[in-house]
Amino acid sequence: LDDIISCQSWSRRHRAALILLAVSMCLHLAASIFLYAKFGERVLVFENADAGGYISLAKSIVNGEGFSRGGVLAAVRTPAYPLFLALIYALPVPKVWAILILQNILASAAAVLVFKIGEILFSRRVGLIAGVLYVMEPYMLMTANLATTEIFFNFVIVAFGYFFARWYV
Repeated sequence: LDDIISCQSWSRRHRAALILLAVSMCLHLAASIFLYAKFGERVLVFENADAGGYISLAKSIVNGEGFSRGGVLAAVRTPAYPLFLALIYALPVPKVWAILILQNILASAAAVLVFKIGEILFSRRVGLIAGVLYVMEPYMLMTANLATTEIFFNFVIVAFGYFFARWYV
């Protein structure tokens, strides 16, 4: 009974963040479904040379060729995002949907962290406005559906900002 009561009080305290997360996931996944229906498997690259390069590096890592493209070592890309993609390519799951879903989860989590940063630094209202604006920003909706670094590193930077605000402000 105590566990249920503590879960209810936790959900009441974090209701705005949970609603923002749910709305963000729905909006991002709707964008994914729309773009996948329109472009199919090409949705991840969407005429973006960077995306093809990251996917190529991830496949090379999974195939045991290391950080290379076509057998030639490639040191022009940062390693974190290709490693993230390689983890997905190593799993026995549909690759395109796994990448889309994980990137949309990161984008939605970043929206919640933006809300929390605004709440910590200013007020709950400011945090909610910032979180909603982040969710509705068209560029983030689009890049969450491309195999590019924007969403991955944006999440990392926002997470750093949240932890900094939480423990040092």
